[in-house]
Amino acid sequence: MFFFVTQHVYTARKHSFHSQIVADLGGLHQIYNGQNLGRALQAVEELDLQGKPIPKDLTYCILQGCTKRKDLAAARRLRPLMVKQGMANISLFADYLIRLLALCGCLPEAEEIFHMVAQPSIYTWNAIISAHAILNNPKSALEYYHALRSTSIKPSKVTFLSVLKACASLEKEGLDQGRLIHNQLTRCGLDYDGMVGNALVDMYAKCGNLNQAQEVFDELPYQTVVSYGALIAGYANHGLCCIAFELFEKMQKEGIQPNRVVFLCLVKACSKASALEQGIQIHERIIKNGLLSDVMIGSALVDMYVKCESLARALLVFEKLPSKNLCSWGAMIGGFVEHGDNRSAFVCFAKMQQDGIEPDRAIFLVVLRACASHGCSIRGKIIHHQIVKSELERDVSVGNTLVDMYAKCGNFDESHNVFDRLSTRDIVSWGALIAGYAVNGHFSMVLDCVKGMQQSSLNPSEIIFTSVLAGCSNVGLVKQGYEFLNIMVGEFGITPSAAHYNCMVDLLGRTGCLVEAWKLLQSMPIDPTAIAWRSLLAGCKIYGDKELGQLCFEEITRLDPIGASSFTMMSNMYDDAHMWEDSVCIQDLKRSKGVWKKPGRALIEIGNNMHEFIVGERLSGETDQRVRKLAHRIFKEGYVPDLSGLE
Repeated sequence: MFFFVTQHVYTARKHSFHSQIVADLGGLHQIYNGQNLGRALQAVEELDLQGKPIPKDLTYCILQGCTKRKDLAAARRLRPLMVKQGMANISLFADYLIRLLALCGCLPEAEEIFHMVAQPSIYTWNAIISAHAILNNPKSALEYYHALRSTSIKPSKVTFLSVLKACASLEKEGLDQGRLIHNQLTRCGLDYDGMVGNALVDMYAKCGNLNQAQEVFDELPYQTVVSYGALIAGYANHGLCCIAFELFEKMQKEGIQPNRVVFLCLVKACSKASALEQGIQIHERIIKNGLLSDVMIGSALVDMYVKCESLARALLVFEKLPSKNLCSWGAMIGGFVEHGDNRSAFVCFAKMQQDGIEPDRAIFLVVLRACASHGCSIRGKIIHHQIVKSELERDVSVGNTLVDMYAKCGNFDESHNVFDRLSTRDIVSWGALIAGYAVNGHFSMVLDCVKGMQQSSLNPSEIIFTSVLAGCSNVGLVKQGYEFLNIMVGEFGITPSAAHYNCMVDLLGRTGCLVEAWKLLQSMPIDPTAIAWRSLLAGCKIYGDKELGQLCFEEITRLDPIGASSFTMMSNMYDDAHMWEDSVCIQDLKRSKGVWKKPGRALIEIGNNMHEFIVGERLSGETDQRVRKLAHRIFKEGYVPDLSGLE
């Protein structure tokens, strides 16, 4: 193309003046490769000021240089000169200017150039259609395609590749358009082209029609790593991981080596299916293929192991990554939070920033939830300041999570301040505020918030009422619990769900209304869950009702045979009643079923420091000595600790 332009458009050699300019700039080839762009632009600007024509070959080379460097500032200096000199409405130059502006993400400016061209060529059409498809504006890409079809110009292979990408971006919504384009491809004889075939497989897979994707794949004259990757991704993204793994094995038997895209799809498939065994196998293949240093694959492996509940493996992969990006840090921080290790999450969050990587919206959301779950208001406030600096406070999701964090930490003034500053208050914003008031027993404020919601044309959802009923349970307010349940059903027409019944059973069990809770479980219109029975069992343990407790235990083991807490509660209840043989039987049953309980954790915030305690963990010498002294003093003063909740 460079040779063609220099030979057939306008050459600097025709004019000695222009030749001298090019020579001073080091030659066209240097400008074409992105060198001396500033000097080249200054030269053409001076020519324009002198009223002289700008050489078209020089303009073309500057365009190419800007494209190679993705230099938007330079492109914006060149654009008005091209418009003034009449080059912007010449198809060849418009094509490249549109592509350059699209590459820099400036779609409106690219459209302006397109509409300046009196007679756009197929290359101009392809440039604008491709720009919209690449910049995730698929509907506009299809609109331009249909506009092209109304002209006498025939779409090319490049056109079809762009519009198939647009259909794929629309997913299910793009399926009908994709089928229409497939028919047009068949009429043009392009449907058996390798690149077009791969694009069709990708389009059908992303639009959810896996049968059609498989059919196109099978009819391809030859399959490549790209076609296999598109089909594997389709099956993986729709939860059909077994078929994805079968295709992975098949492609290797046919001598096609998987690339990083295929491995990424497979790792994500293992993540979705929580398929640890297959994930380990894929990990081994990644190592053999020398791709473990790829930061995207490494980050995906971290996320996969987290989702498969193998935090140790996730940490091992994470620590061996040669470089870490936001995805890898986010996956590791999210993994710690998901597994209840908030202290490690905060340490990881701090280390990320020490390494010069600023947190994004997703990571802020994760660490704020960690603060909320452990009431770490001081750390939450520090993170809030970072969010303000990042100009993310007005983001609805971030704002809602801040409201929730402050409310759960009991800082209602700050929670309300954030709430009042939200640009949009949706049902989640109100729900976060209501949940905070409910869990702290401020039910008059709960009612005020419900009224405020209604004044904003919003009604509380069933999730909001779940949090309110949970709040009633926490503080043991039976009357208020029934009142809110009646408001939910009577005023808002919400049918109680299992979660609502669970809260009510928990409330009645906590307050000693065991028979009433039992009757509720027997009369509710849906089958009671293991959670509901476990709540009543907890009440039976508190109030020593062994007979009812045994009935609850039987129901729980039927619904959740490996739930450790029910075995612990039942065994401790028998211990409290000095029924040692029954307690031993429960413990034997627990061992025979292989039931195991994850050790409890506690996180305490003192100043800017976090201190974590784990049940059964050996303490440091000094700490252990102080605990022993404290325990000795407690026993000396006649207090006996209740250890019944421990394994």
